Amino acid sequence: MPDEPSPVSLVRGFRSLVFLDPGFQPVGDDAFAWVGNRPGPGWHVHGWTTVRITVATGNGRTWNITVFKRRWLNTDPDASPGTLHDRPPDQLGFRFDGWIVAAVLWCWLEGKLGIHRFEQPFYDGPSARTVLRWHRRARERALPIQHAIRARLIERYEPQPVEQMFPGGVPPPGCTRRHGWRDLGRTSTLCQGLTMMIRGAGRLSGSISPPTLLAEARGKVTCPQTTAMT
Repeated sequence: MPDEPSPVSLVRGFRSLVFLDPGFQPVGDDAFAWVGNRPGPGWHVHGWTTVRITVATGNGRTWNITVFKRRWLNTDPDASPGTLHDRPPDQLGFRFDGWIVAAVLWCWLEGKLGIHRFEQPFYDGPSARTVLRWHRRARERALPIQHAIRARLIERYEPQPVEQMFPGGVPPPGCTRRHGWRDLGRTSTLCQGLTMMIRGAGRLSGSISPPTLLAEARGKVTCPQTTAMT
């Protein structure tokens, strides 16, 4: 069996969801609007909220954009008052979008080098401290993340069994060959889930890209469309 492409070479060619999902509507040179569905009959438009976020444009390059998100106000007199805003499925509350977070974590965990030596997939990527912070948060949800990605792959690959994508199983990640991990089990689970997403998407005959698969899988874990504002 031929060697798999390196992690960096696999992820650098993909662009972020903002370029793939028609739900993002360009409204300026570096601005996009994300308009979700009305949360319910008692909810009415209540302006916009904005976020500045870094996305991937392909070939390892990034771009800082502004995303406008619709705000909603609950006017139902029988319900508790409150507001919501539409949240794009690739937004994690970080300065970087979900695809960049997943790609950087995978390149680090799948590789053989430590946090200060691994090859970043993006030329203007996050600092080592930022990657470590992402890792701490992601490993807490490693198993649900892996299960969500696997469930989406199964739906996409039907009627064939998803095991055909990885005949020998998902290989152990490169991080298992490095020492000093406090929680190697959950770290390995997280990396294997990301491996399934990135390498699995490549085996779906180009019908879906990893950023889109990630956004779809996130819907299995959370409901990213709306988030309560306090």
